Amino acid sequence: MDEVFDEWTIVKDTKAFMAQDKISHGYGEHFFENYREDTEMFIRRDRNHPSIVIWSVGNEVVEQISLDGHLIAKELVEICHNLDDTRPVTVGCDFIAAEPIGTYEEFLNAIDVVGYNYPDRWRERSATFYDIDKMKHPEWIFIGTETGGVRGGIRGEYTFEVPSLKKGETPLALLGKPAPYWLNQVTAERQIKYFMTRDFVAGDFMWTAIDHLGECRWPRVTAPVGLLDTCGFEKDNYWFYKSIWRKDEPFVYVLPHWSLNLEHGRIIPVIAYTSCEEVELFLNGKSYGVKSYEFPAYGRAITQFGMQKIKNYTTDDLHLSWDVPYEPGIIEVVGYIDGEEVARCVRKTVSEPVKLDISTYEEPKMQPDGMDIVQIEISALDKDGNFVPYADTNIHVDVEGAGTLLAFDNGDPRDSSGYRTNEKRLFNGRALLTIRSKQEAGVCTVSVTGTDMETQVLQIEVYE
Repeated sequence: MDEVFDEWTIVKDTKAFMAQDKISHGYGEHFFENYREDTEMFIRRDRNHPSIVIWSVGNEVVEQISLDGHLIAKELVEICHNLDDTRPVTVGCDFIAAEPIGTYEEFLNAIDVVGYNYPDRWRERSATFYDIDKMKHPEWIFIGTETGGVRGGIRGEYTFEVPSLKKGETPLALLGKPAPYWLNQVTAERQIKYFMTRDFVAGDFMWTAIDHLGECRWPRVTAPVGLLDTCGFEKDNYWFYKSIWRKDEPFVYVLPHWSLNLEHGRIIPVIAYTSCEEVELFLNGKSYGVKSYEFPAYGRAITQFGMQKIKNYTTDDLHLSWDVPYEPGIIEVVGYIDGEEVARCVRKTVSEPVKLDISTYEEPKMQPDGMDIVQIEISALDKDGNFVPYADTNIHVDVEGAGTLLAFDNGDPRDSSGYRTNEKRLFNGRALLTIRSKQEAGVCTVSVTGTDMETQVLQIEVYE
């Protein structure tokens, strides 16, 4: 989906809009002067990209609840059709069933595909989603233009208490309080299960894949809502979606990590995401049982060859869960297909970090063009070589020779130290360096030193 505008003529700033403030300092100030030229240029620029399947001419524009908003929508759709009649046009609408006023039907009828942003926040639509509108408008084409996925949260951090409101707080206060990790996938599972069983919905765009700058509250400088943090490191929810989308690749993933600051014996949920048929959980060698899920669930069938093979599934959730008493040691999950082990994921209680590990995604080499880069992942290890998921070691980086330090990040949404620095701490055991080549051949030497740790050195070849 390729989006042209995020604002039309009415300002999006809530305070300014409610006060009818004419100064928005946004595109709305210049919309009528530029919308046609900008839309045409946008379509001409991108229409030969095969990855684009649908155009969007607006996202959460306020005109969806104005009496004449459909006129702008109709004109923008027409401009798109005149330059590209092979793709439909949508608008991401966030007021379709809102109260006290919702998106006008004239507006929705003006676009080819009705786009929904977060339909599950409208009363019973938390469960029914598009069903009501499908019955009322069977001719409509539906798509989720922006919906929430599994709560990304902050990589490596786990909350064990359900948030509650203090005296005098409104429900909005819950937005700033993290939910327990075992509740993170509830909303996303409800959405995915709906789409799995409704072929009249074209698809769904999830917000968002990667943590991003902005849309957050201090002291955060990034919004921790993605499957990946700003370093590109996977969070737990990454593995949830992989379990849905990659059934062809046997794997199993368990959370949380097992170096927790908890009292021994406390019962906590242990969650597994998997593409396997069955999963067995072990804690310090003791089995806590085999579990499995199926969705959609199929009924039994009797054919001329006999009864279909039927498994005893333990849940129709899209994840597996065990309640386990916490005790240090080793927790592991084993995935089975046809009774045979095909995957295993192990978490150990680790000791303090004593050394660093540095690695690159690809072979460490660059072109001497001043633009090529190498990314270096830094991890903290204990004395046995185990990854330490809580390490916050201070790191110093030196870069010499045919390269320069382009960026240094750790994925912490509360780290405001910037990216152009050679001093930063690990965040929950990890950090990422990005090295850029100079316009000269040679060798770039990167030295990474942690407090009270041996310096690790990586040499990057820079050549034609």
